[in-house]
Amino acid sequence: MLGGVPSLVPPRPTPATGEALAPPQAPDTASHALPRSPAYDGQGDEPMGRWIAFYHNEPNGSPARITNAAGETLWSVSYTAWGAIQQIHTAKIKNPLRLQGQYEDPESGLSYNRHRYYASQLGQFISSDPLRMLAGENLYAYASNSIEWSDPLGLAPTQSGVPGVANNEFSDWFNNLTPDEFDEEWAKHSDVIKNRLRHPGGMHEWLLVSRANVFKRWGIKAEQIWTWRTPTRSTGGINPNWKHGRAGSTTAHNEVLDIIDSSTSFEQFKRRLNNWASYRLTNGNDDLPAGLRIEGCRT
Repeated sequence: MLGGVPSLVPPRPTPATGEALAPPQAPDTASHALPRSPAYDGQGDEPMGRWIAFYHNEPNGSPARITNAAGETLWSVSYTAWGAIQQIHTAKIKNPLRLQGQYEDPESGLSYNRHRYYASQLGQFISSDPLRMLAGENLYAYASNSIEWSDPLGLAPTQSGVPGVANNEFSDWFNNLTPDEFDEEWAKHSDVIKNRLRHPGGMHEWLLVSRANVFKRWGIKAEQIWTWRTPTRSTGGINPNWKHGRAGSTTAHNEVLDIIDSSTSFEQFKRRLNNWASYRLTNGNDDLPAGLRIEGCRT
């Protein structure tokens, strides 16, 4: 019989003894069942017992201690500034989570940050940033510091709830907020927002990011703030002569700031900026970005 069906293969003699060999039998699948976890009683799918653990994290998100429901410490460590374990205090259980909750490979000591691996002993990634020049000058850097900033995806460091500039995340966030919602974020994270709007650096802002809350109320989008800039190396003017970052640039900067603060609409600001440019920029308002320029404005 083969699996309950009569076999059509007759027994055959062996070459050496002439004894008949029985036909192959169906495997006993019941004896090959996967073993169940001892946490289960074998009567169903409910575990015999459960236990809860609590993570206690450092300000930068690194798990420093794990306790059970009774408050007993099951695992505790101390770290270096960049997330490498400096000393193990208690290790009754294993915990592979490290800086920002990223999984650490026990063999290599590298933490998996989605797009690349982070080496806590070095305080940097082991491969360059996939964003290339959008990531800044140091393509292997984790962040400017590990307390206020994080880079859990291995793409761009971020701070607080303000997204990074990669994949249009910041511009979408900026553009979709209402002016009132933006004012709340501005009150808490203005430095971070200004940093995003200045990305990647080396540009002179005509829509000064220190007044981003004003431009938001005027309906300006993040892309316009980024686009309506000029390279710092070619920004300068006359009456008297000034150059970005040199003598006279602070005065010019404050003059533009005064124009923003005394304007009641973007249209008024734009018109007054063109008037200012006609006598303070070398080539008049031709030196303004196209989006801010009013053709024929020379007075």
